[in-house]
This record gives sequence, structure tokens and C-alpha cells, in this order.
Amino acid sequence: MERPERGGRSGAGAGFAAFVVNSLYYTAVYASFAILMVFLIWLYVGWFIVLVGGEVAYVYQHPSASLPSRCGACYRRPSSRYGG
Repeated sequence: MERPERGGRSGAGAGFAAFVVNSLYYTAVYASFAILMVFLIWLYVGWFIVLVGGEVAYVYQHPSASLPSRCGACYRRPSSRYGG
């Protein structure tokens, strides 16, 4: 019994080998996109911490500004429609 030729398999093997060799280029490209996404998330979280810290510092220094119910000039009750 003779073995059949493997012409189809060698072509598929060469195609797979070419894919593996060229996938290193794709990995580099998509890795740069991933690094960009991580950088943007880091930038967002960093500014979020800065802005929340600024709000906390403002509320700590001006406690009456965050409580309008204690400030009579800042809070008015809705007037009655019939002059009451």
C-alpha cells in the first residue's frame, strides 16, 4: 500500500506557518491599542480622584454651601398659587 500524497496538507501547513509568522505583527499592533486603552483608563481614574478630592476639600472648607436647608436666603418654600 502506498501512502497518498500530502499536497493539500503541505499547502495548509505553509499557510498556517505564514499566519503564525505574520501574527507577531498583529500582536504588536493590537498590543499598542491595548496600551492606549489602559492609558486612557488610568488618565480617567487619575482625574476622577483629583476632582473628587477637590469637591471634598470645598465641602470641608464651606460646609454651609452644601446644605441649602440651613441657609434661609438660599432656600424658599414654594409659594401657594392662591396667595397663601
